[in-house]
Amino acid sequence: MEIGFLGPLKIRLGQHSLGLSAKKDRALLAELVVHAGQTVSTDHLAEALWGSRQRVDPVNAVQVRVSRLRRQLRAVAGPAGAALVQTRPGGYELVADHVWTDARAYEAALVPAAESKTIEAYDRAEAIWRGEPFSDVPMTICLAAEATRLQELRAGAVEGRASAALRAGRPAEAVASTTALLKRYPLREPSHELLITALRDLGRTPEALAAYARLRETLAEELGTSPSSALRALHLELLREEETHGAPAPAHPSAPPPAQLPPSPMLLVGRAPELAAIGEKLMADTFHGASPIVVISGMGGVGKTALALSAAHRWASRYPDGQLFLRLHGSASGLDPRDPTELVDAVVRSLDATLPPHRHPDEAEGFLRSLLAPKRVLLVLDDAHSAAQVRTLLPNNPRCAVIVTSRRRLGTIEDAAHVTLGPLARHASLAILDAVIGTGAVAAEPDASAHVAELCGDLPLALRVTAARLAGHPGRSMSSVAERLAAVNQRLDELHLDDLSVRGALAVTYRGLGRVDASPREQEAARALRCLGSVNLPVYSVPLMARLMDATEGPERPWIRWWMSHCSTKSVWTTTPRTASFATTPEKSREKRPPLHRPAKRSDEGSSGTPPWSAGVRERCCPRDRSSGVACRTPATTRPRWPTSRRHWHGVTES
Repeated sequence: MEIGFLGPLKIRLGQHSLGLSAKKDRALLAELVVHAGQTVSTDHLAEALWGSRQRVDPVNAVQVRVSRLRRQLRAVAGPAGAALVQTRPGGYELVADHVWTDARAYEAALVPAAESKTIEAYDRAEAIWRGEPFSDVPMTICLAAEATRLQELRAGAVEGRASAALRAGRPAEAVASTTALLKRYPLREPSHELLITALRDLGRTPEALAAYARLRETLAEELGTSPSSALRALHLELLREEETHGAPAPAHPSAPPPAQLPPSPMLLVGRAPELAAIGEKLMADTFHGASPIVVISGMGGVGKTALALSAAHRWASRYPDGQLFLRLHGSASGLDPRDPTELVDAVVRSLDATLPPHRHPDEAEGFLRSLLAPKRVLLVLDDAHSAAQVRTLLPNNPRCAVIVTSRRRLGTIEDAAHVTLGPLARHASLAILDAVIGTGAVAAEPDASAHVAELCGDLPLALRVTAARLAGHPGRSMSSVAERLAAVNQRLDELHLDDLSVRGALAVTYRGLGRVDASPREQEAARALRCLGSVNLPVYSVPLMARLMDATEGPERPWIRWWMSHCSTKSVWTTTPRTASFATTPEKSREKRPPLHRPAKRSDEGSSGTPPWSAGVRERCCPRDRSSGVACRTPATTRPRWPTSRRHWHGVTES
């Protein structure tokens, strides 16, 4: 049986609906539902149904009502319906195992909403709520208590959704929901805080101040108290903003606040959780803390800058004193990472100020923090090379915020929220292809489209380039694109268009690993990449890589974790298609090689001309069906090529 009492009472038994016209019948069922799975005493039911106007024989009166309810249940669901209400010693019980209620469903839906804190999750719960609990049932003490409990749950859910709307950059929705909630609960301080914050984000500071004044007056009159510390801090923040924007105009107006953000990407899919995490950090209560910092990390072409710009534009209104965008050249082609002193000077000049001459770098950093102290500024630091490069620019002001992108995690930046990006989910990759190409190409060739997405590694940069190239050649099919991408020697050529290049993104990383000042770990990673290109396998084992690199240590060498992502077993790794293609390009073979350390030995080769230790890797690449003893047939394009010549292995050991 399905019973809904979040609104008018609704009863369904299978495909049939049951309407209880008598108020006493509805009240009886409601009491049993509220105590489902428990015995409700006859005295309690009599008190609930008739109150002070008790019948001469209340026990018999309750029995009559229960029999009437059972007849109505039997009429629509047969004996099983009547059996839902069981007679117990001293009372009656509604069998909970066979009853679904919308109230329990609503509470269950609030659990994931509270965990994910997303608008969509709260909306799914709100869809269950139809109105006032027990709205057409005579109210009793128990029903009133249950209705109050449910209303309190919903008030918290409305506040949770309003908070999610603020994090998502949708303050107007927060204003609408909290205003309606405060009409019912005028003393709920969390709702007032959300309303005032939303009004501030909409630029309606006078209204926000008026809302605070009304709350303060109401609390003083009715409770003799003052607003909470969080609300008082928010009020002071509003007053500072009002003083700043309401001050007389200077005789010589200064330059307008910097608005340096590049355009927000038109297409951002598959990053909703990451965007919500950024919003939660930026919207966090930091009145007594440091600036909110978000570090977005991931491989080249994964969409770090696009996500940072989307977030920056969404919450730009919170930073009226300026939004700064600086490229730090951490992985820029042909450019060295920018010097921290140069970056400090750039930020100071962007804020229409000038560093005093001959300042020590530490004093310049202090000057920048002093300059930012009274302001609300957002800094977007794109393509950072190191934490030290970023740390010089961090303000000590909770009203400012910093978003950093980097190919490194920058884990030493304190109190930062780290958002690590990986490849997109396949459906998001297909959405990018469909949006850029149009013409229904993805729907027309779903399998080929999925193969293209796979060959692009589900990475936004590769997907955008591929889609743009195909959109510029309407006659080409998705299948033909997949064929060209499947050819290792053509893949990187296909992933290049105008100023977008996957080869360029990989080359920057590779050259960075080979810098003079690169760490031994980074230099080993560069060698590992060259070795990947020397054998061109779909998967790599630790013994194979150790032999290729002439490694003497165990499988925990740093280069393994740098260039290979974990696959289905602990001893086998795979590379993305684009990395495999890059590793096999002639650029790697032109690397200057150190002297030969150990020549290849013919004894290392088996009778087939392949090294004997290659059997384990071949077994993983082309597993044998153990029941039939027949090796699997691997397509020629993916079948491992086993180098056999001494000259080839000579080149590997030299690299």
